[in-house]
Amino acid sequence: MLRKLYIFFILSLTFASIIVFTFQIPEAKLFLGVNVGIMFVILVLYTRGSNRIFYSLFFISGLILTLVYKIPFSYTLDHLASNTIFIALFVCTTLLKIPIEKGKYLDEMVSLIESRNRSNFLYVIAIFNFFLSSFLNLASIRLLSQLSSKEVKENPITYSAFLSRSFSLAACWTPYFASFSIAISYSNGNSLHVIAIGILLCAIILTATVLPKLIKLKKTATAYPNPVKRAKVIQLFSFFGALLTSITVVDYLIDTNTVVVIILLSVFYSILWSILQGSFRYYLKEVRRIFSQDLSNIRDEAFLFISIGFLSNTIIWLNWKINLPEWNGLSLISVWIFIFLFIIFVVLIAIMGVHHLVTITLLTASLDWNQLGIDPVVYAMLILTSWSLSSMVSPFSAANLIVSRLAKQKPAKIGLFMNGRYALGVLLFNTTILTISNYLIST
Repeated sequence: MLRKLYIFFILSLTFASIIVFTFQIPEAKLFLGVNVGIMFVILVLYTRGSNRIFYSLFFISGLILTLVYKIPFSYTLDHLASNTIFIALFVCTTLLKIPIEKGKYLDEMVSLIESRNRSNFLYVIAIFNFFLSSFLNLASIRLLSQLSSKEVKENPITYSAFLSRSFSLAACWTPYFASFSIAISYSNGNSLHVIAIGILLCAIILTATVLPKLIKLKKTATAYPNPVKRAKVIQLFSFFGALLTSITVVDYLIDTNTVVVIILLSVFYSILWSILQGSFRYYLKEVRRIFSQDLSNIRDEAFLFISIGFLSNTIIWLNWKINLPEWNGLSLISVWIFIFLFIIFVVLIAIMGVHHLVTITLLTASLDWNQLGIDPVVYAMLILTSWSLSSMVSPFSAANLIVSRLAKQKPAKIGLFMNGRYALGVLLFNTTILTISNYLIST
């Protein structure tokens, strides 16, 4: 019974969020606020462990502050609704995996890889996962975990680490992750500039860490000349290219919430894709299955976004800021140290089990970032890098929990021991690039 209530109200919350963030209808905002209140009660009962305690405390703290400082009702509704659109993002983007599964695109990719060089399987899969994760979020890991290649079975720990790394790197640029919209809203940075810098950083990192190994294997490995049709692989990239282009164009032409644009186009493209495949009935069947089974997998994320969103927006409204000295004109080394320590602090808290969204949100809400002399685009990338590395190394991140089940190993072994040195390298590289970028932009 509780599960059915959860599914009904999370779908209701998703629909109401899209309406509110698209049309700003007062009645819809009230309806969404009621949904959030009911969802909070359901999630308290439906969630287990420390998450229930911490997330409940966040929400109740926001409620107490609202009552004590007599925040107007209209603002309270805004605070309740602030992060619910990210829950809708989780729900709707999952629909894109339906035509991918039906079209067996991953099977085609595996055949293409193995026909060229079976030894490079793990490295190429990392690239594919980076690409797919950028649009499908955690659904990409779940899709790729179904592969039964010999290399995956022989190296499950390494394979899982590659999936975790490539998934986490995607968080540095894609507008399909909640981290992107949060970074943009907190920093007011230009979204296109953030995407461009994020893609550039990821391209350099992947090229430096994956391409040399591919070249080395190519010189020594044996090719397996199996006949492969590349049409589906080209079709997959074409659809996602069209999707990303559509998001950019629509977001530029229409003054509306970017996350809403992503959600609506994801639903539209998943339907169109299924119609072109001649599998619309299958699509409807899978939609029902996802809504009845898979939605339970995002209840922790839903609880997190509701609770921390409400608390953080309440603190922002109260304008509680820690006064900082004027930081403009600091030396490059000082800015480098600040960026490094910010990321390290977020990552260490995440390793202890506190979701990185909590740390990032509370820091942003309580500090006056205008005094730091950090450019908004650089600050957005600072948030994205913190989010990415926290997801990569934290034993409690959703990605590492999924891949650890795949490898049948403890999440700490995947996150800390397999990804630790890799994450440190990314941290030093990104910190240096962001420091130089901030200097060039501010001069």
